[in-house]
Amino acid sequence: MRVTLIIQARSNSTRLKNKMFLMLGKYKILEWVILRLKKIRFVDNLVVATSNKIADKKIIKIAKKNNLKIFVGDEKNVLERFYLCSKKFPADLIVRVCADNPFIDNKEIEKLILYFKRNYKKNDYLQNFLVSKNSLYASGFGAEIFKIECLKKVYLSAKLSNDKEHVTRYIRNNPFKFKSSYYVGNKNLHFPYLNFDVDTRKDLKKLNKILTQLNIKLSTKGEIIIRRYLNKSINEDLINLFPINRSLTGLGNLKTLRYIKKKIPIKILNIKSGKDVYDWKVPDEWIAKKAYIKDSEGNLIVDYKKNNLSLVNYSASFKGFLTAKQLSKKIYTKKNMTNVIPYKTSYYKKDWGFCVDQKNFHKIMNSKKKLYVHIDTKFKKSKMIFGEILIKGKSKKEVLISTYICHPSMANDNLSGIILTTYLAQFIKSLKNRYWSYRIIFIPETIGAIAYCNLNEKKIKNVLFALMVNNVGGPGKISFKESFNNNHFINSLIKQVLNENRIKAKKYKFDIHGSDERQFSSQFFNINSASIHKDKYFEYKQYHTSADNLEFVKSKNLFKMLKLYQSLIIKIENQIIFKTVKTKCEPMLSKYSLYPTLGGENVPGKKMNFIDTILWLIFLSNGNRTIEQIAKRLKISKYKLMEFYKILQDKKIIKRI
Repeated sequence: MRVTLIIQARSNSTRLKNKMFLMLGKYKILEWVILRLKKIRFVDNLVVATSNKIADKKIIKIAKKNNLKIFVGDEKNVLERFYLCSKKFPADLIVRVCADNPFIDNKEIEKLILYFKRNYKKNDYLQNFLVSKNSLYASGFGAEIFKIECLKKVYLSAKLSNDKEHVTRYIRNNPFKFKSSYYVGNKNLHFPYLNFDVDTRKDLKKLNKILTQLNIKLSTKGEIIIRRYLNKSINEDLINLFPINRSLTGLGNLKTLRYIKKKIPIKILNIKSGKDVYDWKVPDEWIAKKAYIKDSEGNLIVDYKKNNLSLVNYSASFKGFLTAKQLSKKIYTKKNMTNVIPYKTSYYKKDWGFCVDQKNFHKIMNSKKKLYVHIDTKFKKSKMIFGEILIKGKSKKEVLISTYICHPSMANDNLSGIILTTYLAQFIKSLKNRYWSYRIIFIPETIGAIAYCNLNEKKIKNVLFALMVNNVGGPGKISFKESFNNNHFINSLIKQVLNENRIKAKKYKFDIHGSDERQFSSQFFNINSASIHKDKYFEYKQYHTSADNLEFVKSKNLFKMLKLYQSLIIKIENQIIFKTVKTKCEPMLSKYSLYPTLGGENVPGKKMNFIDTILWLIFLSNGNRTIEQIAKRLKISKYKLMEFYKILQDKKIIKRI
């Protein structure tokens, strides 16, 4: 099969005129596209198709300089330009690439061509430049491929000016006339919220910055560009957010949520101090002004300003001279780690204390003279704040994604969860035609989850299941914690994602310890909550210490975990779940013409018949089982089951949730 690749180029862009000739590093934007595609295989004709306007002569000049074939046609009727170009350079398949995608990857285009050839009979048109559940490429790396017969049909059929200005618009708007599909392609490019094409001056400025900072060359692969870009972005987030002093309440949490709001449109909400939430009470705001220990000569031994883990979180004020023996009950250290400060809290008991490394611990304990202790803190009636975003889908049923924001200066527990959840929300928001709705929350651990449940009892009843995102940035092994019902499909989906990525993960069963799954899985809410970790809480020696820092957590680990969670979301999106409408005993099937009018003939046998299948579907479709689970149980393909479900849906016996 002959292949013609057409680079669609014009200078008269409405948003950024003459962008083809603007400099991106050492080359013009058009030159980037041409030079990155020149080495492409499986292409018989590499053509630049431009308009007959005088301004586009510069495009022709660049194409000639690089020994490319050229076609000149009508500026506005791009469809005609493409069709006539295909006549001049005959081919069986046409590949369309935009000239404002400077980082277009020749290897990815080759994969697209080979895939189309292998599936030639199944497709008239294939693309990976528009986002869908199956095509998730970052903007700037996608292309389209279609048969010449398909292009001819469009050329003869399209009448609207919009269909003539945009070559393949008619195909996408008339899905029943063409066998059109999406190309899944390289999952390492599945970041649809990222944009690498050039439409504005701002885009060009960003790409020039990327070019310099990330050492991008003409030969750099698309997936490497994305990996470097996101690693840099995540690293900046780690550096910016790590020093912020977070707790159950306070300014640190607000600063964190405001930072997140610049990336995703969360609502910053609050609940008043002192409010009763079930068996708990929302705490007052804790403000730590200063805290230190000085020796008898006035030298600082411990200073809260140097490390905010030094003071036990929620410590009360204290001022006075104490002996080492008196102070020993208020000093906490990590015995088996020398230069490490532990993290301790006293949220629900008015007390105070200091956390120190081994060196300062011995200095305090060996002091023969009294030490001066000064803690200046206060508690005030205020508000506990949290962040929330509801990303709506076709279904009202929701997936809850929760991360906690209350830990100061600890990178894995849980700054890593905050950052990953932010990027995951960007990913979900960028998905077109989402089926499920996603409720994503940033809350203080335990009391935040309890308060959130108290405020949102009715809303939470809409939640199908939950993901707890925490401890996802360490250097150790990946693990996952099951939900309380180990047969729930979320556990199966996580296993599938791990297997597909060839990851041997340690599995933890649900237990009563851990994070906020304890609250969401409690008897009233009964939400199956699972999580994937990279260095799970309790399981690494740096846990709840100053060693859980930016040396321990790296952006590359967060990036790896982000890809896993994104893959899991796609699995979730593809789940089909039905619920029986008539739940009080079985429906009278004969009333719906689904049962023989003469009784006594339907004798159960070894082989499933029509009535057996109908009855099993009504029985098993409880709104919690996926079609895959039911198909596996009944040993019937899910595609065959869908035929039965269609019948039951039409009869309004079963509905899709």
